[in-house]
Amino acid sequence: MAAESHRDPVGVPGRADVGGIPYRAWLAGIGIVLLLAFAAIAYLHYRQFALLERKVQFKDDFIAWSFHKLENEQMRMQDMVREQVRRPTPAGFDLVKARYEIFVSRIDIIRTNRTQNVLPATSEYVSTVQALDRFVNRMDLFLGQEANSEPDVVGWGRIQDEVNGLEEPLRALSMFASYEIAKQVQDRNDAVRQQHRLGVLLTVFQCALTLVFAGLVVLQVRQLESRRHGLEVLAKNLRQAQVEADSANQAKSDFLANMSHELRTPFQGILGMLSLLRDARLDVQQTDLVDTATASAKHLLVILNDLLDISKLESGRLELQTESVELPALIRAVESLMHAQAISKNLGLTITVESDVPEWVEADQTRLKQILFNLIGNAVKFSEKGEVRVTVSAAPLPGSPDLRDIRFTVADEGIGMAPLTIQLLFKRFSQGDSTRVRRFGGTGLGLEISQQLARLMGGDIEVESRLHVGSTFTVRIPMRIAAPPAPPKAVASAASVGRLRVLVSEDNPVSRKFLTALLTRLGHDGMLCENGKVAVDAATTGTFDVVLMDVHTPVIDGLEATRRIRALPPPRNKVIIIALTADAFAESKDRARKAGMDDFLSKPIQTSDLTNMLAKHFGRETDPAATVPAASADATPMASGPENGSAPPLVNEAISVDFIDALSLEVYVDLVVGFCDPANASLGRLRKAISVQDTQGVRDAVHALQGPATTLGLSALADSLDRIDKLPSVGFEGAEALMKELDERFLGTRRHVVDPM
Repeated sequence: MAAESHRDPVGVPGRADVGGIPYRAWLAGIGIVLLLAFAAIAYLHYRQFALLERKVQFKDDFIAWSFHKLENEQMRMQDMVREQVRRPTPAGFDLVKARYEIFVSRIDIIRTNRTQNVLPATSEYVSTVQALDRFVNRMDLFLGQEANSEPDVVGWGRIQDEVNGLEEPLRALSMFASYEIAKQVQDRNDAVRQQHRLGVLLTVFQCALTLVFAGLVVLQVRQLESRRHGLEVLAKNLRQAQVEADSANQAKSDFLANMSHELRTPFQGILGMLSLLRDARLDVQQTDLVDTATASAKHLLVILNDLLDISKLESGRLELQTESVELPALIRAVESLMHAQAISKNLGLTITVESDVPEWVEADQTRLKQILFNLIGNAVKFSEKGEVRVTVSAAPLPGSPDLRDIRFTVADEGIGMAPLTIQLLFKRFSQGDSTRVRRFGGTGLGLEISQQLARLMGGDIEVESRLHVGSTFTVRIPMRIAAPPAPPKAVASAASVGRLRVLVSEDNPVSRKFLTALLTRLGHDGMLCENGKVAVDAATTGTFDVVLMDVHTPVIDGLEATRRIRALPPPRNKVIIIALTADAFAESKDRARKAGMDDFLSKPIQTSDLTNMLAKHFGRETDPAATVPAASADATPMASGPENGSAPPLVNEAISVDFIDALSLEVYVDLVVGFCDPANASLGRLRKAISVQDTQGVRDAVHALQGPATTLGLSALADSLDRIDKLPSVGFEGAEALMKELDERFLGTRRHVVDPM
């Protein structure tokens, strides 16, 4: 196991080895040997250059020729002196002097540095040169440039003896020079041949090393490629693991959010019923039981709210609703609510708002109150004496003249905290130690939620505390100074809208009938389209005041249809487009806004929703007391109670009443009966898609059925269709039971509407 721990996570060794020697050592050794081989080749080339340079010197200076010419000049001068001795003449004397000068000049040639560098300074060479020097010194008296008179017979005899004495030394010197030069040429040639052989061997050796080096490089590249591939696989696996972890975390957050919502609704009902029960005539014991149950329910509701906030923060669904907030008024509201809690523990509560705090700021007042309630509530909870002091101050921030650093400081004289407790303070489900949990209660989520909310607003929470002395929490949030909001405009009534030309893009026939009747009842002209493409064609050729655009339509969906309408030339591209969708998530609204939609209507569409929406965009200011028409008093509710325990009702009362008010009871019954017909084509497509487990077919058929069911308020059918829509994700094992339930609910809904209980 220890050996395996050093292996690369992708299965590639951490170091590439050959024969137990690391690649780096191999490459370094081969590199050094290659450098030495290059150095040796460079040295051989230098030697060859030097030898060739010497060869050039021999050729330029003609050393051997110079010695030979000196010997020839000596022989010529010897012949001329002999002839002058035999028959002296003035002209002969001049010729001898000229020949002597030539001879002397030849002596200077053999004295050059190159000659001395080539020929070794042997005793014979030195003695010959010295003899020549002495000869010149003596002969200058007779044959030099300053000699004006011709020598006599004795002088010529002496000159002849001197010249004859040079014959043997010069011949020996000439032979010596020829021998030495020939010997050096031979040595040079031998050295060049040897160096050529060495050069060839070194070149072959260098090529072999280069091939080995190239092989190692190729091997290293292959291993690096294999390692890179392994790392890519690892990165892919890590990304997949991260996606799975994020999905699991998202699923957990979604589950918490859904469960919190689902649980909070019945708890609100429990609290309401307990409140009504408490107002009844109860004895003391019953009142105490109701109070205990109410306190427990409220405590559990607080926990559920905390879980909901945590799940929203984790999933990123919690969005701040920034608006102009009157900060002093918000502080006064917090004080009024927390004052009673402080009084109940005989604590003082002092709130000070400094003069530099702006009156109006941009903030989410709900979340800001949540933070302050949590911190002040904790200060009161963990204090047994003294007072809780809240100070609100402001300081300018660089970069913007209207930006302020708002500080909320909450100080108490409570039990305080040790440094270790402070480190655990903002961790989930933590209160520092278990004794505090038992003594003071709580989930430990409040401070974490407050800190995350503060950070979501661009600020943070700081804490200072001393054990048994008290704690000070400081919330710092940057806020922009805001202008007071304008007074609200008068409400526009439905009657002030006027007659509108409305283009409706809706693929569901039941929804189209409902919208047609509703628009007619409201006094508007409606044109119905079954998909986005027909809507775009109609908007291209016709003139409309508003478009009600279903987001999910065949051929072209509502988003693409909106983009195409916005691309039309003015004024057709300026038409008001209102999205019709059952998806009310913020992400869906963002996509709709980006596509060019102006507003949203959530399905199922209520009469009041549509009238208010049209009044919002087209209404004129009227009497604020004006209201939209209410539902008819004689409308017959079509609601039913739960079929089986917690099952949804067959018909939603609010939707059915609104529908009947808009269309009439007869039209509503006719639409429900037509939709619940066993021969419904969409229901047939759903059965076929489930039988062959066609995922997309199931979703298309469910979408075609879900719209009318939701619009008509058929809650039980909508519930069954919603669960069938999830079959492609969870598997088709329970499809038969769900389809049986769907058929029963179709039949039950039809009977309930035709013959209400």
